[in-house]
Amino acid sequence: MTELAVEIPIHLQPLDIVAIAAPLAILLLIMECAYYWRSGRRPGDVRSRLLIAAGALIVLIPAALLLILRWHPWALLIIGAVLVVWALHSYQETTSPVSREVRIACAVLRIVAILLLLAYLLRPTIQHVRTHYEKAVLILLYDVSDSMHIPDAGGDAKTQRIEAVRQALNSNAGAMKKLHDSFDVQQYSFGRTLGQPLGNPAADLSLSPDEKIGGTTAIGRAIQKARENASDRNVAGIILVTDGRNTLQGPGIDPQKLANSLADDPTNPIYVYPVGVGRDKPDTDRPMIMAKSLKLPGRKVPAFNIMQVHAVFQMENLPDHPVKFELLLGTGKDAKVVDSREVTLPAGQTGGDVSFDVQATPIQTGFQAVTVRVAPGQTYKNAKLDADKQTSITDYVQVVDNQILVLYVEGKFRYEAKYLTQALAGSDLITLNRQYLLTSAALAGGANQQLPRTEADWQKFHVIILGDVKADVFTAEQLRWIAIMVRDMGKGLAMIGGRDTYAAGGWSNTPIASLLPFDVSKAAGQLDAPFHLTPTDLGLRHQIMKLGKDDAQSRKLWGLLPTIQGANRFPATAEIQADHPAATVLATTETGQPVMVAQPVGKGRTLTSAMDTTWRWRFQIPDGEGPEVHSQFWRQVIRWLANREGSVWVQTDQPRYSLSNVRLADTSADDRQQILVTAGIEDQMGNPVRDPEATLTEWVPADSGSPNAEPQPLKPMKLAGFYSAANKRYEIKLPPPSREGSYRLLFEATMPDGKKSSAEANFIVASINLELENPLADFELLRQMAQPGADKGRKTFAGIDPKTGPAIYTANSLGKLLDQFKSSDYLVKREQLETTELGDRNRWPILVLFIAVIATEWVIRKRRNLV
Repeated sequence: MTELAVEIPIHLQPLDIVAIAAPLAILLLIMECAYYWRSGRRPGDVRSRLLIAAGALIVLIPAALLLILRWHPWALLIIGAVLVVWALHSYQETTSPVSREVRIACAVLRIVAILLLLAYLLRPTIQHVRTHYEKAVLILLYDVSDSMHIPDAGGDAKTQRIEAVRQALNSNAGAMKKLHDSFDVQQYSFGRTLGQPLGNPAADLSLSPDEKIGGTTAIGRAIQKARENASDRNVAGIILVTDGRNTLQGPGIDPQKLANSLADDPTNPIYVYPVGVGRDKPDTDRPMIMAKSLKLPGRKVPAFNIMQVHAVFQMENLPDHPVKFELLLGTGKDAKVVDSREVTLPAGQTGGDVSFDVQATPIQTGFQAVTVRVAPGQTYKNAKLDADKQTSITDYVQVVDNQILVLYVEGKFRYEAKYLTQALAGSDLITLNRQYLLTSAALAGGANQQLPRTEADWQKFHVIILGDVKADVFTAEQLRWIAIMVRDMGKGLAMIGGRDTYAAGGWSNTPIASLLPFDVSKAAGQLDAPFHLTPTDLGLRHQIMKLGKDDAQSRKLWGLLPTIQGANRFPATAEIQADHPAATVLATTETGQPVMVAQPVGKGRTLTSAMDTTWRWRFQIPDGEGPEVHSQFWRQVIRWLANREGSVWVQTDQPRYSLSNVRLADTSADDRQQILVTAGIEDQMGNPVRDPEATLTEWVPADSGSPNAEPQPLKPMKLAGFYSAANKRYEIKLPPPSREGSYRLLFEATMPDGKKSSAEANFIVASINLELENPLADFELLRQMAQPGADKGRKTFAGIDPKTGPAIYTANSLGKLLDQFKSSDYLVKREQLETTELGDRNRWPILVLFIAVIATEWVIRKRRNLV
């Protein structure tokens, strides 16, 4: 480091003496004036009086400045100057004759006392900026996980990866030594955790790493921890020596995203420089396929809904050869192929990663295995493509039926449809499938291309909303299926207002007419005049209409709604009640004309709304409550139509865990994979409920040596202390599992209506070594981590391959990377303001000396009869 001292100005930092100095100055002035007046030395002419008045102002002005501008040194300096002038003037004439020498001595003593007092009060300090140049930190991370012991590195491709790293470090010992001259080099080994700093990594990298450090690999966590250890220091870069196999399951840090965020830091962009170790391609010319990753839409997926699965496989030595992959749901004999896809490597390539999507529609609820595999029976050059054990990959999901699937059919684009869709899309409980059928001419044939085609496709929906659409858009069979769904299967149906709905839309002589709560043929014409929506007394107590916590608040909120700009004309209330006794008129106009009617039909429910301008609520309700009120209303409509009672749910953050990851020796380590369980209770409206009586029971698999193979329940866990008010759910961390196998969770709670309800979830604990499951290195991940630096044109990269992206260094080329850093200037200029108080150590001596000077002057005055 080099240092340079620059400008050294003197600053004054006076004490806060406003309450003392200003009154003291005024008091001294008054005392001096009184003394002169009493001694008979009061001025006799106008000129002298004006001088006295001017002197008083000179004292009073800085005193006022001191009172107004606190801590202002100029006020003290002005007062000090005035006091010095006063000291000189005070000994020009004396009450008793004294020699000139005595008067001068007393005046000097008084001036010295004033200067000492100013020095004590003003606290002079010296401030200067010290500039120094600091070495940047260079971080080197060495992977020592289990996969680094695979023997596929070195010139003979038979050396263990970790040994190849040691050899590279030994051969570049000179470069490493020079690197320390330019950088503060910090070196660590890592696996599942970051190890202690290494002095000599060539000697300290153990071939049998500590189990707490080795085992699986957490690249992202190691990088983040090493960056935190560097604190606020400037980091020149992170050299990452690894095979790229990032295998630690559970909540972690995505290495690619972390590399991007470090590179985007505006104050200190940090780039990751990967050094790949091992082989990312097989050392054989036989065809080979290995599964790399499987991405599911979530750990909990709704039944009867399309589930998209994204798979990545590595294909080698298969140029221009199509390979068929299959998607299976279930395990063992129960597994069924539900989708397939043929994939071919890009033209001109003999190997590389291929990614593709397959999909399934799970129907059965519960714990489901999702597997993507190479379809059996395929060959290439007489070699079986599914010969290796890595040709399939499995993950697990919980298939649930707590989602409400809604089919919304509209005949035209309109604001009501737009904002109704937004209201429903914001709910985690509702999945919306919206279809626009724009003309009734496309119609009989064209509609079938957009609407569900089979009875099974229709039955997956829980609620159907019919907007401004005519009946002839649907086939007679489709209308019959809708009627069966509502009446016999407990589904919900809503018909909302529009020009082409009810009688005007030709719905009178359809199976749908028998589901609605009035004679559709009488629902003709329009209410063209604006009106205020007025809930009926029965309507206010209905689930759909409860906008507030009680009837009074609900009535107040309904009163805030803007006027409705027209609606369909429904039959009168008396006619509705006479023809359909089960129907409930929920709301009317001010004159009593029904505009919203609901009724149960068989096992299902139906709702009719004459309005098509509820979207105005979002913009015309005061205090910004419009969007919330509008969304709440339509979500309550859907929940009521779906005929849902309150529900409970439970799930784990993952369906499968590695036994070695969840059972570390150090159970307090932050890297140990946790089994996180969340559970909740929802009322009929979908609102979260807290139940202090909720319990969670875990069934653990029986010991393999036990004749009873059934899981055994543990003691139920009471969950009263596990409720998160912020997230409105229970959050539990399970103890580490005792053995591998299939575990089951039972969540039991009391619903708001007093009924008991329960939900189940499953998870698997497997004794697997993810490090050795796929023996190939993952250089693609390393290239992705190197991409941010390559985009910025950093010269420390080996180069850019137009096909694969940034090239990465290997153990053999580690020296070239070190040379790039050695020749770079990464010194960081830092400036630090330093303050030295000149009087800090001498304040008490100054005060003592001040008192001594004042006392000496007083003694002289006393002896000369001046006092």
